Amino acid sequence: MKQLLLSLLMCLMIVTLVLGLSSCNKTKEDSTLRLFTHLSTDESSRVQKALGYSLNQLNLGVKLFVWLDCKGVRVADSTIPEFHNFQTILTNLVNGGATVMVCPLGMMQNDVNEINLVEGMWVGGSNCIPEMNEKYLFKSNTAYLSW
Repeated sequence: MKQLLLSLLMCLMIVTLVLGLSSCNKTKEDSTLRLFTHLSTDESSRVQKALGYSLNQLNLGVKLFVWLDCKGVRVADSTIPEFHNFQTILTNLVNGGATVMVCPLGMMQNDVNEINLVEGMWVGGSNCIPEMNEKYLFKSNTAYLSW
Protein backbone atom coordinates (compact mmCIF):
# COMPACT_ATOMS: atom_id res chain seq x y z
CA MET A 1 0.00 0.00 0.00
CA LYS A 2 2.83 2.33 0.92
CA GLN A 3 4.56 1.51 -2.37
CA LEU A 4 1.36 2.29 -4.35
CA LEU A 5 0.90 5.59 -2.55
CA LEU A 6 4.52 6.52 -3.22
CA SER A 7 4.12 5.60 -6.92
CA LEU A 8 0.95 7.70 -7.24
CA LEU A 9 2.65 10.65 -5.57
CA MET A 10 5.63 10.31 -7.91
CA CYS A 11 3.30 10.20 -10.97
CA LEU A 12 1.45 13.26 -9.74
CA MET A 13 4.72 15.15 -9.34
CA ILE A 14 5.86 14.18 -12.86
CA VAL A 15 2.53 15.24 -14.39
CA THR A 16 2.67 18.55 -12.51
CA LEU A 17 6.23 19.16 -13.68
CA VAL A 18 5.41 18.33 -17.32
CA LEU A 19 2.32 20.55 -17.32
CA GLY A 20 4.26 23.36 -15.69
CA LEU A 21 7.07 23.16 -18.24
CA SER A 22 4.70 22.97 -21.19
CA SER A 23 2.90 26.11 -20.05
CA CYS A 24 6.27 27.91 -19.86
CA ASN A 25 6.91 27.12 -23.52
CA LYS A 26 3.62 28.56 -24.76
CA THR A 27 4.03 31.76 -26.67
CA LYS A 28 2.75 34.75 -24.83
CA GLU A 29 -0.48 36.07 -26.31
CA ASP A 30 0.05 39.34 -28.14
CA SER A 31 -1.32 42.05 -25.89
CA THR A 32 -0.45 44.93 -28.22
CA LEU A 33 -3.32 47.39 -28.50
CA ARG A 34 -4.21 48.21 -32.09
CA LEU A 35 -6.39 50.79 -33.79
CA PHE A 36 -7.75 50.41 -37.31
CA THR A 37 -8.96 53.80 -38.53
CA HIS A 38 -11.12 53.82 -41.65
CA LEU A 39 -11.45 57.24 -43.31
CA SER A 40 -13.84 57.41 -46.26
CA THR A 41 -14.62 61.13 -46.29
CA ASP A 42 -12.84 64.36 -47.10
CA GLU A 43 -15.16 66.42 -44.87
CA SER A 44 -12.75 68.55 -42.83
CA SER A 45 -14.33 68.16 -39.39
CA ARG A 46 -14.50 64.38 -39.69
CA VAL A 47 -10.96 64.14 -41.08
CA GLN A 48 -9.69 66.24 -38.18
CA LYS A 49 -11.39 63.96 -35.65
CA ALA A 50 -10.18 60.76 -37.31
CA LEU A 51 -6.56 61.80 -37.77
CA GLY A 52 -6.34 63.70 -34.48
CA TYR A 53 -7.68 60.77 -32.47
CA SER A 54 -5.44 58.36 -34.36
CA LEU A 55 -2.35 60.48 -33.68
CA ASN A 56 -3.23 60.67 -29.97
CA GLN A 57 -3.56 56.89 -29.80
CA LEU A 58 -0.28 56.38 -31.67
CA ASN A 59 1.44 58.67 -29.17
CA LEU A 60 0.04 56.48 -26.37
CA GLY A 61 1.74 53.44 -27.89
CA VAL A 62 -1.19 51.96 -29.79
CA LYS A 63 -0.21 50.22 -33.05
CA LEU A 64 -2.03 52.14 -35.78
CA PHE A 65 -3.29 51.32 -39.26
CA VAL A 66 -5.16 53.93 -41.30
CA TRP A 67 -7.19 52.94 -44.37
CA LEU A 68 -8.09 55.79 -46.75
CA ASP A 69 -10.76 55.00 -49.30
CA CYS A 70 -13.64 56.63 -51.21
CA LYS A 71 -13.25 60.41 -50.81
CA GLY A 72 -10.76 59.90 -47.98
CA VAL A 73 -8.00 59.27 -50.52
CA ARG A 74 -8.11 62.97 -51.44
CA VAL A 75 -6.67 63.84 -48.02
CA ALA A 76 -3.39 62.16 -49.06
CA ASP A 77 -3.16 64.05 -52.40
CA SER A 78 -0.44 66.68 -51.96
CA THR A 79 -1.83 68.74 -54.87
CA ILE A 80 -5.02 69.63 -52.97
CA PRO A 81 -4.17 72.71 -50.86
CA GLU A 82 -7.17 72.46 -48.51
CA PHE A 83 -5.71 69.26 -47.02
CA HIS A 84 -2.14 70.41 -46.31
CA ASN A 85 -2.74 70.56 -42.53
CA PHE A 86 -4.07 67.01 -42.59
CA GLN A 87 -1.15 65.87 -44.73
CA THR A 88 1.19 67.06 -41.99
CA ILE A 89 -0.71 64.79 -39.59
CA LEU A 90 -0.45 61.89 -42.07
CA THR A 91 3.32 62.45 -42.23
CA ASN A 92 3.50 62.49 -38.42
CA LEU A 93 1.54 59.24 -38.29
CA VAL A 94 3.90 57.50 -40.72
CA ASN A 95 6.99 58.91 -38.98
CA GLY A 96 5.57 57.64 -35.68
CA GLY A 97 5.29 54.08 -37.01
CA ALA A 98 1.73 53.97 -38.33
CA THR A 99 0.82 52.26 -41.58
CA VAL A 100 -1.32 54.38 -43.88
CA MET A 101 -2.79 52.58 -46.87
CA VAL A 102 -4.62 54.25 -49.74
CA CYS A 103 -7.28 52.43 -51.76
CA PRO A 104 -6.29 52.19 -55.44
CA LEU A 105 -9.93 52.12 -56.59
CA GLY A 106 -10.69 55.24 -54.55
CA MET A 107 -7.65 56.91 -56.11
CA MET A 108 -8.93 56.07 -59.59
CA GLN A 109 -12.46 57.30 -58.82
CA ASN A 110 -11.15 60.61 -57.41
CA ASP A 111 -8.38 61.25 -59.97
CA VAL A 112 -5.62 60.92 -57.38
CA ASN A 113 -2.23 59.99 -58.85
CA GLU A 114 0.24 57.93 -56.88
CA ILE A 115 3.07 60.38 -57.61
CA ASN A 116 1.09 63.10 -55.81
CA LEU A 117 0.56 61.14 -52.60
CA VAL A 118 2.11 62.35 -49.37
CA GLU A 119 5.40 60.55 -48.79
CA GLY A 120 5.05 57.33 -46.84
CA MET A 121 1.57 56.39 -48.06
CA TRP A 122 1.20 52.78 -49.14
CA VAL A 123 -1.05 52.09 -52.12
CA GLY A 124 -2.93 48.85 -51.72
CA GLY A 125 -2.43 46.26 -54.45
CA SER A 126 -5.00 44.13 -56.21
CA ASN A 127 -5.15 41.82 -53.19
CA CYS A 128 -5.11 44.57 -50.56
CA ILE A 129 -8.45 43.88 -48.86
CA PRO A 130 -7.77 40.27 -47.76
CA GLU A 131 -4.18 41.18 -46.83
CA MET A 132 -5.35 44.22 -44.86
CA ASN A 133 -7.98 42.18 -43.05
CA GLU A 134 -5.52 39.46 -42.09
CA LYS A 135 -2.62 41.70 -41.07
CA TYR A 136 -4.44 44.59 -39.46
CA LEU A 137 -8.20 44.37 -39.00
CA PHE A 138 -8.74 40.90 -37.55
CA LYS A 139 -5.82 40.85 -35.10
CA SER A 140 -6.58 40.44 -31.42
CA ASN A 141 -6.89 43.63 -29.37
CA THR A 142 -7.88 45.73 -32.40
CA ALA A 143 -10.40 48.55 -32.14
CA TYR A 144 -12.07 49.76 -35.32
CA LEU A 145 -13.14 53.35 -35.93
CA SER A 146 -14.73 54.68 -39.07
CA TRP A 147 -15.29 58.20 -40.30
